[in-house]
Amino acid sequence: MIGLRIRNSRGRIDGRIGKIIGVVGTSQGCGSTYVGLLIANVLKKVRDSKVAYIHMSGNYTTLHSSGDELEDRIYVYKGIIYYARGGIEDVLEALNDSYDHIIIDFGNGQLKYMKELMRCDIKVVVGLATSWKLQCFEEFLTDNEEVISKGKWRYVFNLTSDAVTKKLRGRYKIRAVNIGYEECFYSVENDNFKRIIALLEG
Repeated sequence: MIGLRIRNSRGRIDGRIGKIIGVVGTSQGCGSTYVGLLIANVLKKVRDSKVAYIHMSGNYTTLHSSGDELEDRIYVYKGIIYYARGGIEDVLEALNDSYDHIIIDFGNGQLKYMKELMRCDIKVVVGLATSWKLQCFEEFLTDNEEVISKGKWRYVFNLTSDAVTKKLRGRYKIRAVNIGYEECFYSVENDNFKRIIALLEG
């Protein structure tokens, strides 16, 4: 998957963002699926991109119950194709289709899927800034120090202030944004919208 890029004239963002974006959490409940859904919906809105969302870690039941089922485990919601309980075969299927962007939600099983995560054009790591969750974030950086020195790695802190995020960027020397709460992940408000674009464009 490495090296796949969107090459078209539909907008500046398409040329600067990789086709495949992997999202992984550093601890349980840090919001990796929430961030992945926001990213998918931002990309859908920017240029009406064709987006696939592959949920490797399970099934997002709200989508499943609200969306239109296309076939077993695959359904469409708000114009995005979702693969529930996804696997590598779904990634290969999506790659053979004409998607502009493929979001792969690895959940919190980062070690299990590290090989697949490394193949993504952009790797988004999600953490929380509370002291007991920040330790998990630091362990992720330490455990994967060699691999995160290569490729496009981006970091998100959920429900964190601008001031705290700025400190964490300096402490860890990383590209990071903070994402605030959205009542509806498919209706991303201005601040989060801009932050996600900045995160992906780097």
